[in-house]
Amino acid sequence: MMSAALHVEDAGASDLQLIRRRMRQGLPPQNVQEYLWRVRLEAEGIPDVVVARDVNPRQFDAQQASNIPKLQSFGLEATASTKAS
Repeated sequence: MMSAALHVEDAGASDLQLIRRRMRQGLPPQNVQEYLWRVRLEAEGIPDVVVARDVNPRQFDAQQASNIPKLQSFGLEATASTKAS
């Protein structure tokens, strides 16, 4: 398991119940620590690996963007023509 990127203060069982209740009510986090605990609680419900079954990747080919915009050059053409002279 990866080490935590941000320190999260320990929360007791009653604190976690309060945080879960506030999440169900749709209330915003009261502070940064509550926000980080919400992230942890949500992450516990997400599986580590998700596998899509019976998906044909070719069915999405038609949905790919075929219009790729031409970006303006940033002096590359001018540099190339200067070297050619």
